[in-house]
Amino acid sequence: MLPREVELLKEIAELKQMESALTNEKKRLDIHKQIEKKQIEFSLLMERKAQRHKRDESVNETFTSPALTNPFSPAILFLVEC
Repeated sequence: MLPREVELLKEIAELKQMESALTNEKKRLDIHKQIEKKQIEFSLLMERKAQRHKRDESVNETFTSPALTNPFSPAILFLVEC
């Protein structure tokens, strides 16, 4: 199973091929609307993925900060005393 982003890119490419082969203007317009919807969906997925990646990086930085990895830091000593 492919990620949704990859499926969308394939679907967009197929629709663009169909659009270029059509001579009926109404059908071309319908296909073009489908392409636009899929491009918007793709953009939203990529934006969410970027936001998740950014959030995950900040979480990783928190847990790898010197205050939490140094066994003699005040934060760790406080936790050990509790």
